[in-house]
Amino acid sequence: MVKKVIVVFLASFLLMACSGGPSESELSAAMERSIRSRVKERLVNASYMRRKEMKRQGILSPENMVVKKLTLEEQTEKENGDYVSKIMVSILAGNKEGKPFSLMVTTTVVDGELKILESETKGL
Repeated sequence: MVKKVIVVFLASFLLMACSGGPSESELSAAMERSIRSRVKERLVNASYMRRKEMKRQGILSPENMVVKKLTLEEQTEKENGDYVSKIMVSILAGNKEGKPFSLMVTTTVVDGELKILESETKGL
């Protein structure tokens, strides 16, 4: 009985590993691009006081936004070929590390690059 459970578990793990969806490293890179893009937008629209606060926190530069850890929890392919991935992620913003949070992200490939189309935070 135990051997059957182990075989089924390993088979399902191998099937997940062979899926055509984005890997953790691809999702991590796409998340960093998305976050940095949003930080740039906010900097353009931020008030002087908000920019001062962002500078104090070390996140004035979008390059200081780093995905510290990303774990792919589950992934499904949509009919149109996009993927919906449930991920657990923690972000390092300058000198401040945020708490890990769960996200559902929908991704697609555009011009050979993984893009995040939408994301939804899930409460923990």
